[in-house]
Amino acid sequence: MNFSEEYMSLENVKALKQNALKCGLRSYRFRSIAWSIFLESLPEKSPDRIEKIRSMRLKYQDLQNKYRHDPREFQTDEKTNDNPLSQDET
Repeated sequence: MNFSEEYMSLENVKALKQNALKCGLRSYRFRSIAWSIFLESLPEKSPDRIEKIRSMRLKYQDLQNKYRHDPREFQTDEKTNDNPLSQDET
């Protein structure tokens, strides 16, 4: 099977599932996409997949921007420093 035929086989999900059960997906080029479709994290239709991947990437970037920070940029005064060995009760 050439590249185009193999990619187009992703459109026929029922046949892809049967082939996966019968032969496995070890040598299948699009194994990760097939598993994403099987686990319903990607839609079955190709045009919908592109939009879903874009939205998931944007969501991931938003989460990164929200939770990732450089500890060297975070400066506090010593009184509010979170020191577990400190005996200050403030």
